[in-house]
Amino acid sequence: GIKELRLKQTTRTVEWLQKHGTCIDNIRAGPSIIQYAGRGAFATRRLALNEVVAPVPLIHLSNRTLMEEYEIATIRDNKGNVQYKAQDKTRARSYQLMMNYCFGHPESSLLLSPYGYTTSLVNHASGNKTNVKLRWADPQYSNHHPEWLLKTVGQLNEKYSAVLAFEFVAIRDIEEGDEILMDYGPEWEKAWQEHVQSWNAD
Repeated sequence: GIKELRLKQTTRTVEWLQKHGTCIDNIRAGPSIIQYAGRGAFATRRLALNEVVAPVPLIHLSNRTLMEEYEIATIRDNKGNVQYKAQDKTRARSYQLMMNYCFGHPESSLLLSPYGYTTSLVNHASGNKTNVKLRWADPQYSNHHPEWLLKTVGQLNEKYSAVLAFEFVAIRDIEEGDEILMDYGPEWEKAWQEHVQSWNAD
């Protein structure tokens, strides 16, 4: 049956894993050392400069408006049936929390959402606190298919499987227990500082 077929398709020999596999236990989850950050990712062993810290497979979302949230109106007809409808589709009230974990460009509708093991816990830092960077993953060790970087957003929209991947790479030696930190960029830093200053628990 289908179970046996899928098992055969996903089972690999030790030799295959040694040639093509990627270690996913270089990082673990734990409380972040960064104030307000919540949880973070921490090195489980020493990682050398230029070593791949973790793979970051990506789900592509061709239309970022899927992340928008709107004020919803409840409409009841005379039979008691209920419908929910956005009150104003021209202005999003907010964005889904998942948007915070996506990669994108402000002039593109495309979002790339990571789904790797604990990789969404890699927090922001700048300057000499940063110890990893992102790069496109090596196709030999990941599900990254570089030819898809040449496709249009519309073509990606027709692809229903993950075909892109990043990887976190050490930009200096990382010691066991160090928090894994990446520079999210100046725009993110500015938005975060504004959020911290304006946030109110009430």
